Amino acid sequence: MTAPPPRKRRGCLGGCLTQLLGLAILCLVLFGGLQALLAPWNFWLGGHFHWWPGWTGYGEMHTRLSGGDYTMWLTLDPTIPGYRKSPLRGTVFLCTPHGERIQLNLSGDIRRRHGRDLTGVPLHLYMDHYSGTARFTGDTRPYIDFWGSFGDRVLTADDSGSIARAFNPDGTVLARGQRAVERQENVRLILRERTSWSLGRPSCNPSALRRH
Repeated sequence: MTAPPPRKRRGCLGGCLTQLLGLAILCLVLFGGLQALLAPWNFWLGGHFHWWPGWTGYGEMHTRLSGGDYTMWLTLDPTIPGYRKSPLRGTVFLCTPHGERIQLNLSGDIRRRHGRDLTGVPLHLYMDHYSGTARFTGDTRPYIDFWGSFGDRVLTADDSGSIARAFNPDGTVLARGQRAVERQENVRLILRERTSWSLGRPSCNPSALRRH
C-alpha cells in the first residue's frame, strides 16, 4: 500500500493578503455605518451628498493690516456628536504673504441640535500651531479663529480680528511674549470645495497657488 503524496502547503502570501483585504473592507464598512448612524452630516458637508465623510476646501483672504494675501487649505475629518455640541476636527495649511507654510490643528463646534444638512448652521472654527515641541514649550502660535457657515459647496467665515492679532503688519507671526496690538479689521474667508486629491500636497509657491 503506497502512502498518499504529501499535501502541498499553501503559502501564506495569497491567503493572508485576502484576509487583510477583507478585514480592511469590513473596517471601512463599519466606520461608514457608524458615521451614517451617529453623524450623517459628515456625508453632507458643503450642502450635498458625498460618499466619503469629511470636507476639503481652498480659499484666499486679503488683509490690510497683516501683510497682504493669505491662502488656506482646510480639511474637516469625520467626527461624532458630543454631549452638548457637535465637535469639528481637521487640519489647516496656511500660506502667509511671505510664502511660509504653517500647519495648524483645527478644532471647532456647532450646536448640538441640527439636521443632516449644515447649510446655514452657525459654526466656530479655531486653529493653532500645535507642533511636537509645543508639548514642552507651550508655544502654539499663531492662534486664529473664524465664525461662519456652509453654503452650496462653500464655507464662508469672518475672523473678527484674529488675523490682525496673530500676525505683524509685515505678515510675520507675532513673536512669543510680544503683546498683540488690538487692530480692528474683519477678514472674510471664502473656502471653495475641492477634492483632497485635486489639491495634492499643499504648496505655498506662487506658481502653485495660481494653479488653484
